[in-house]
Amino acid sequence: MFTEECFYLRGIDQSCNISAATGWCFYLDTYENQAGRIFVFVFFGFLASLMYSDFFMTEKQYRIFSISTVRSSGFQEYLRAGGIVIFVGVFLTYLCFFLVSQLLMFILFPADGHFFGHINTPEYRVPITLDMGVFPELRYNFPYLHNLIFIFWSSIWAGILALISFASSFFIKNRLVVLAVPQLLLLFLSMILPMKYQPIYQLYPGVNYMGSSALGFFILPLLLLSGAVAVIWNQTKKGKELIL
Repeated sequence: MFTEECFYLRGIDQSCNISAATGWCFYLDTYENQAGRIFVFVFFGFLASLMYSDFFMTEKQYRIFSISTVRSSGFQEYLRAGGIVIFVGVFLTYLCFFLVSQLLMFILFPADGHFFGHINTPEYRVPITLDMGVFPELRYNFPYLHNLIFIFWSSIWAGILALISFASSFFIKNRLVVLAVPQLLLLFLSMILPMKYQPIYQLYPGVNYMGSSALGFFILPLLLLSGAVAVIWNQTKKGKELIL
């Protein structure tokens, strides 16, 4: 993504430079960043689940539970602790990735740029419709804080999707399907829900779509998190029946 922007910006007039906030490679509408789109629309959920989410299947397959649970307070607690590790581990991994991607933008762009050719005009001074995106006023007045919100919330999304993958591993025996469940869920919800509630568009600060809902931005992932936690909690109540 960073490399793609480097090639795109080669030879561009300096007066057209935007800020590092708007030039962030996950501002997918800014330069039509194709690598970023592929990451969000194809690999976001898959990579989130790839890191840890199949640990239940792996430990069951190689019969590691009998060894692992000796050092823990019990089988149920071991699995629930595994769920916490999955969420926190994936969240921190994505958080570091997004933060580094934002810091790299300072190599390409100034901290305070212009808005697409409006020479010497700060972005927040250009009159633009303020109902685009989830937090439009924040975007124009505090662009870096706006990006940090998306960095933090997208990382939480990654952790939630990893937990959903973990929860599905109690029912699905095919490892590849388990890893694909989060991305398939993202795409499915994005097809059936109205655009302002579609999760795939809440993972990055879009500017080319209208009427995004802050309520949907917060409520949908919390509902999915609650569902995943409920499934994991109920399944772990079965104890060692799960590995028989």
